[in-house]
Amino acid sequence: MVMKLKTTGLDIELKGTVGSLDWDLGYARNKSDLRADLVTPASVPTVYAPQGDGLPGTPEDMFNAGLAYTHYFTNGWGVVHRANMYYQSDMKNHLSTNVGYSQQLDSFTIGDVSATFFNDDMYVSLFVKNLMNERGVTGMFKSEKFGPNPAEGFYGSNDREFIALPRTVGISIEKSF
Repeated sequence: MVMKLKTTGLDIELKGTVGSLDWDLGYARNKSDLRADLVTPASVPTVYAPQGDGLPGTPEDMFNAGLAYTHYFTNGWGVVHRANMYYQSDMKNHLSTNVGYSQQLDSFTIGDVSATFFNDDMYVSLFVKNLMNERGVTGMFKSEKFGPNPAEGFYGSNDREFIALPRTVGISIEKSF
């Protein structure tokens, strides 16, 4: 079986500094699709995924932005305040028209913030990752095909979702000796 596909895209990244403020912006556009029907290798072939279907796990649009402001105090310490944001458009999780496997996954946005206090030999960071507690599903095994099947003697479940790190609040301390 030979799979014919086409991927076209564009990646742009811009970075700069204005005084004590560093910034960065990034955008990626990815269009990936089948150029011909994907057919099962069975004795009676059937179309598994039709021509033009997008590839799984490939959002068409991704965007990221970041800001970092650095300030130095007169006592040898400094602080860096950071804010970052990542967005990805919706995507499908499986290359198939079978509803037991295939699912359209929603777009999501994740934001992080932090403040890091530093001197020559020490860093203390306070951070919040995934500030809005976005679920951010990036893949899944659906219950229809991976859930319980008592008729086959299987009562467990292998259905699951792959999600972003939930909101995480923390402190990180690093000391050099």
